[in-house]
Amino acid sequence: MNEESTEILIPKKRFDEVNEKLKALREENKALTEANQRLQKFESDFAEAKTTLDLKEIFVEAGFRKKEYEGIVCRISCPSREEKIALAKEIVKIKQQEI
Repeated sequence: MNEESTEILIPKKRFDEVNEKLKALREENKALTEANQRLQKFESDFAEAKTTLDLKEIFVEAGFRKKEYEGIVCRISCPSREEKIALAKEIVKIKQQEI
C-alpha cells in the first residue's frame, strides 16, 4: 500500500488474471441465463400444449366433434390450467343437459 494514498497496489499480472477470470465467469453466466430462459420458454410452451390436448380430450370423450370444440378450445383463456379444465368440464355439462 502506498503511504500517501489509500489505493491497494497489486501486481499487473495478478490483476490481469483476475480480470480474465471475471470476464470468463460473466460470459458463462450470460450463457447459462440464456439457456435457462430458453428452457423456461420450452417448459411454458409444453405446458400450454398439454393443456390444449387435455381440453380436446375432455370434449372428445363427451362426444363433441372437432368442428364443435375447435372454436371453444382456442377461446378458453383462464389464467390457470386448472381453471381451463374446470371450464371445459362445465361446458360439457351444459351441453349434455341440452341433450
